Amino acid sequence: MPNGGILTALYAFHSHDISRGILALAFLLVVFSCLSSFQIYSMPAFDSFEAGYTSRTNRPCSIWVRSGFRVFFGFVSFFIGVALPFLSSLAGLLGGLTLPVTFAYPCFMSCF
Repeated sequence: MPNGGILTALYAFHSHDISRGILALAFLLVVFSCLSSFQIYSMPAFDSFEAGYTSRTNRPCSIWVRSGFRVFFGFVSFFIGVALPFLSSLAGLLGGLTLPVTFAYPCFMSCF
């Protein structure tokens, strides 16, 4: 597989026998998957932001505050991804460290 991931390999090896529309659809589905999974996997961070806000102000979060938290967290995540481009080479290590936390976090949430 060439350096750059599965989409680069798909384009490199199958660009001559698959239509450009199918290749574009594959790329769009990956973008849609990344955008939708970001909301799911960042939900603990959103919950932490909202819990901190409600404990400090003693009132519930409005839709504008929630949207602001999500935009802020998205900006910080994007900044880290752009500022630290070598993180893709550490993906295996980071995934191995966060996988147990992903499975254990709901158990901790139900206990407290």
